[in-house]
Amino acid sequence: VSRVGDIVPGVFTNVLTGLRGRQTFYYRCYASNSFGESWAGVSTNWVQGGVIYVDKDAAGANNGSSWADAYTTMTAALTNCPSEFDLWVAEGNYKPGSATNHFLIVSNNNIFGGFIGAETNFFQRDWRNNIAVLDGDLGGGVYAKRILTKLSTEASTVDGVWIQNAGGANAVPGNNDGGGIGVTAGRI
Repeated sequence: VSRVGDIVPGVFTNVLTGLRGRQTFYYRCYASNSFGESWAGVSTNWVQGGVIYVDKDAAGANNGSSWADAYTTMTAALTNCPSEFDLWVAEGNYKPGSATNHFLIVSNNNIFGGFIGAETNFFQRDWRNNIAVLDGDLGGGVYAKRILTKLSTEASTVDGVWIQNAGGANAVPGNNDGGGIGVTAGRI
């Protein structure tokens, strides 16, 4: 960095935290010195986070990178989802693996249902007609104790999904079982 009078040209950085996916942020730079003050003439935007795709009928790489390569289970999607990414869930029933298992939100993630499995824009979803269900009915009279548990200390959104059939005879009183959602940290 070289100095010209009171002006010091160079690169200035600042780290922003707490930004969430699927939001656009705008910023402007402000500078002042002995010659006066000024705002930068142009705003810039960026999008933080990203999308992980979940579709029980996908036949691709099962890595969540697109609808064609979507994860086919919610468990795999939540286990491999980076922090601050959204899960877009296509219509269909998604079940935890056993009566003692449940879907865990351990990172700073949101779950959005209502997709058919071809959308390119969040606002194309139709949760009334493309019903995504997190279902605890494992068949044969066996039900998951709980469907979804939130462990991350950050807030998460669960929107456009049905949560049904939790508990039954497998629920243990006093063990936070028998409900659709258990929140141990943060908020939904």
